[in-house]
Amino acid sequence: MWRARTKVVALAACLSALGSCHSLDRLARVSPMGAEAAADRVNLWPLLYQNGSQLAVLWPLFDTDERGFALRPLLTHDRSNWEILPPLCWFDTDSGHWVVVPAYSTSGGYGLFPVFRRGELSHVGPVWWTRSGGSYGLFPLADFGIFSHIGPAWWTRGGTGYGLFPLFDLTASVRHIGPVFWSRREDGSLRYLLALPLFGFGSNEDSSWWVSLFGARVRDAKGRTELLNVLGPLYTYLWSGEGEDAHTHVVLWPLFTRKWSRHYDGFDVWPLFGHWNYLDGKGQVTARETSALSGLFQVRRSEQMTAVRLAPLFSYRGADGGGSEFLDWCTLIGYRAGADRASMHVLTPLVFSYEQGKDHCRWNGPLRTLHYERTGDRSEFSLLWYLYRQQTTGTETRRDFFPFCSWDSGKKESGFSFLWRLFRYRRVGEKTGGYVLFFPWGDAAARG
Repeated sequence: MWRARTKVVALAACLSALGSCHSLDRLARVSPMGAEAAADRVNLWPLLYQNGSQLAVLWPLFDTDERGFALRPLLTHDRSNWEILPPLCWFDTDSGHWVVVPAYSTSGGYGLFPVFRRGELSHVGPVWWTRSGGSYGLFPLADFGIFSHIGPAWWTRGGTGYGLFPLFDLTASVRHIGPVFWSRREDGSLRYLLALPLFGFGSNEDSSWWVSLFGARVRDAKGRTELLNVLGPLYTYLWSGEGEDAHTHVVLWPLFTRKWSRHYDGFDVWPLFGHWNYLDGKGQVTARETSALSGLFQVRRSEQMTAVRLAPLFSYRGADGGGSEFLDWCTLIGYRAGADRASMHVLTPLVFSYEQGKDHCRWNGPLRTLHYERTGDRSEFSLLWYLYRQQTTGTETRRDFFPFCSWDSGKKESGFSFLWRLFRYRRVGEKTGGYVLFFPWGDAAARG
């Protein structure tokens, strides 16, 4: 059964792969797997399935609902969108957009791809121009407009820049000849000079810098060092400025790191060990975190919560333990507890997961072959995806045994059907009725 349903879904995907987003949306919406079960549904899926206003015949070949219909792969109608042999032909009656491959018309223009286009940007083959006439060209050989070029030679309108890529470029802000780059301010003073890869220096209103093969240094307007580097990974010092006032020392990057600021103080000896204290801005410790082996082992404690992880074996996060983390998700057993919800998983959430909140509960078995979810007075259970599905709202319960059986129970009404009207029993209040071998019996109001 599962293999048969898999083949049906695969066929549906193949038939809809040619469709647009509207066609794919209908395929998922008008189907027994995605619909809310109605009391008067007809369950002969995939031959016939009717659920309220939704009807699917030989799913996914034909379906209809209040928004339109689909006769795949020939025709699909969904509100203002129509598709004929999608994606070869589609049009939208509201916007006026349409496509009849290779012709098209949108708000930006119309054309015959890739031969020509008429719109704000028009072209005939490689020749293009704009509606205003200010730009035109022969792609990719030459373009003329605000920025113009013939091959590698380029210039701008008004003569503000020109060049021969990649030999030299001369503009008002940046200039270069080969590996030498420089820029000048409006008063003619030098903003920076860079000779790659040997050296460079420059300055602006609030900082100055120099860089070379042996290191680099950046200082603020008061001459205080914001960055100092010696021989690349050998040593680096960073200062964030007076606001955060964070200091970082890195030796033999990334092996040793020491950081402190108004909000944290700690160090890392990568990948062996690290310890961090988190501060409240007044120097008082609010949380402590210790980790080892690049975070595989981690302990974080504060007044509000405790978090422990020993990947890939176990993870635990208490109240206000922060967002979900990838290493926690991959542990064999994980548990999270909070003020509003608690959750756990076994052998990653793909094998088993459980979540409990104030007004909801959800758990999943391996690859969702078992699924249960409850929110308020509504609950849903499914076995082997949708081989068996049960939905309960208040005192009413709908059950589907795909592909041919349904069984409903409740105070107001109940019923059972096999192969639609081959055998059907239904009770509505005190009235009963149904079908046997498609022959009706009982009260007509109860037959459905």
